Amino acid sequence: AELDTQLPTNPKLVLETRKRRRIILLSALGGAGAGAAAAWVLVAPAAVVAAVLAVLTVAGALERTRSTTALEGGDRNIEGIGTDPSSRDLKELLAQVKGMGRADEIRVIGPIARDEKDTAWTAVVQTPIPHKKVLAKHEEIAGKFDVAASQLRLTPIKTSEARTRIWCADEDPLTGPPVMSPLIGRTEPFDIWREPVFLGTSTYGAPVEFSPVNKAGMLTAGESGSGKSVADDQLLCAVALDPHAQMWLVDAKMVELEAYRDVAHEYLGRPDREAFKAMVQRLTDEKDRRLEAMARAGVNRITGDNWRRFKAPFILFHVDEIQMFTVGEKNGEVTEPLGRLASQCRAVGIYISVATQYPKNEVVNTFLRANLTVRLGLRCEGTTASNIALGDGMAGRGFNCSSFTPEQRGAAFLKGERGDPVQLRTGYLEKPDEGEQGEHHVRDIVKAAVELRARAGTLPTGDNRPEVRLLEAMIAIVEASGQRNLHTTEHLLPALAQRLPETEGWGPEDLAAALPENTRTSKNVRAFSDTEGREMSRPGYRLAELKAARERL
Repeated sequence: AELDTQLPTNPKLVLETRKRRRIILLSALGGAGAGAAAAWVLVAPAAVVAAVLAVLTVAGALERTRSTTALEGGDRNIEGIGTDPSSRDLKELLAQVKGMGRADEIRVIGPIARDEKDTAWTAVVQTPIPHKKVLAKHEEIAGKFDVAASQLRLTPIKTSEARTRIWCADEDPLTGPPVMSPLIGRTEPFDIWREPVFLGTSTYGAPVEFSPVNKAGMLTAGESGSGKSVADDQLLCAVALDPHAQMWLVDAKMVELEAYRDVAHEYLGRPDREAFKAMVQRLTDEKDRRLEAMARAGVNRITGDNWRRFKAPFILFHVDEIQMFTVGEKNGEVTEPLGRLASQCRAVGIYISVATQYPKNEVVNTFLRANLTVRLGLRCEGTTASNIALGDGMAGRGFNCSSFTPEQRGAAFLKGERGDPVQLRTGYLEKPDEGEQGEHHVRDIVKAAVELRARAGTLPTGDNRPEVRLLEAMIAIVEASGQRNLHTTEHLLPALAQRLPETEGWGPEDLAAALPENTRTSKNVRAFSDTEGREMSRPGYRLAELKAARERL
């Protein structure tokens, strides 16, 4: 009965202990039986019983002490570390991790205490192996502690290579209610030059922020459903609320960035490689203009104080799902120009942000990754993908994005230009699908951004806006035809695809959706129909209506 409680956790030792006790019992009975007859005759029957009981009592006590020591010693299997471990528990569990050393070689420095928020326990241990090797055993240690890997943090002690600070949370900090973004409900301007961008909260509950100013760029990587798009919204919404910042957006999925269209200075909403290359070239030209102006003035950096002087507002160039443009490229036609741009844009107020759900070498090659110096890695499939997201060897050092579970939405590692990655849970912004209930935080923020830019006179009005280029292309096609009216939509779309490659494959509904509001179609456009072989009335756009829409912009 005493050993039954140990059977599930240490069956081998229990069975050996029971076998040993059977041997002791039989030996005691055999030894006592040899003198039983003589004792019966010389003393009394009671003496035999007393002798046997005495032998069994002594042997049983010795065996019980021995087995208890074995069960509670180095071979015992503690069911998790718990929330209030002893120094002995901690040393013995660490000793069960291969390569950590024996329990008597591990020291617990000072008391094991609760943290300030009383949500975790902390301890400092000194081990026979250096901290970097302890860190590589992060997941094994978490397994012995019977906690999620995200509940455990192992950090170095600067004054000793052999010491490690352990922080172990009572509950998984990467689950539970979402971390709401502080941008929700904000209506005042954001200053991207001086305000840090909130990304989320660390496992310790502290805010995690970063600044894109004077940095080359960021790679956001995470498989579908990991929370990658919501993580990117933290930066996008912050830049949108800066009325002087420009947003150049590339939406390869065609639906992910639609909410930002009203504040985008340039917008590519289709996976068109040629149009993307042209957009990168325009941004490269702007980078060169800024560098030349800075060189003439003897200035080596665009800042929040001098950007007006050089007409160089902060530019965020964000590409969602970069793999749509890089996979199958020839001779680096996409990644080489983008990588060169990122390598030179640090000082000129341009920031490159690239996101992908396929972190692979053929998607983001080494040259481009080397120039995206900030990394945000969400849940990935496998250590190879994790290392591409965070940097070579990071998974082996305990920073493994593939360890995140589907329940840990928004769980990520942020790797800055210096230091180790920080584990965090990214901020949350609600974006309900059509028909779903709830606030649409991104649209509300963009609406506030439109009002801020309207007051500041910085709403996108340049000729590079998608709707402007679309209208001007349509007007040019109609005027070139020599007719007062359009050839009808069926004639317009093929001609439009030749002028604007991003419109290839559009139907009438796509065209109507891309035009500014109040651009009316007409059902009474007279034009020759190739299919009918005669002039007929067909839906289309009148030239006067198109010109009026252009003037409103």
